[in-house]
Amino acid sequence: MRILVTGACGFIGRAVVDEANRRGHVVFVLDAVTDAAVNYERVLDDVADLVRGRVEDPSAWSCFDGVDAVVHLAAETHVDRSIGLAPMTLDEVDAGGP
Repeated sequence: MRILVTGACGFIGRAVVDEANRRGHVVFVLDAVTDAAVNYERVLDDVADLVRGRVEDPSAWSCFDGVDAVVHLAAETHVDRSIGLAPMTLDEVDAGGP
């Protein structure tokens, strides 16, 4: 099976990637790789493709035609982002903040 895992660079997502690989599935990843991405380098070694992007960006999904299932684990981990404050762009994350 071809599985897309969003948020796979986080703690729970990493465990899902490990289990999917153990079961012989082909794993694809969509992850924003924010400060919550604790397993970025390890995930790269264990997946067919990793696209760095945000789930709310429709263009990020276009890379994943033909997947059989989606496991959606992407989430913001900080309360200020969850209550409506503007999320950082990937460029801001790379630069260490807005």
